[in-house]
Amino acid sequence: MTNSDSDNNAKLIKEISRTAAALEKQNNPGARFILGIVFGVGTAIGASIIASLVLFGSAKVLQMVGFDLDAFTNSPAGVVGE
Repeated sequence: MTNSDSDNNAKLIKEISRTAAALEKQNNPGARFILGIVFGVGTAIGASIIASLVLFGSAKVLQMVGFDLDAFTNSPAGVVGE
C-alpha cells in the first residue's frame, strides 16, 4: 500500500464517519418531531397569508366590476328595504 492509498483511505474513513454522524442526528425521533411541528406551523401560516391575499384581491376585483359586497356582510346597509 502506498502513501497516497493510505491518505485516500483515511479521507474515506473520515467522510464515512461524518456521514454516519449526520444520519444519526437526522434520524433522532425528538428532532424529527420538533422539525415536523415547525414545518406544520410554517405551512399553516403561509397558507393563511396566501388565502388572505387571494380573498383581498378577489374582493377588490369584484368591487371594481361593480359587485355589491355589502350584501354579504352583517351590516344593515345590505338589508333590503332600508
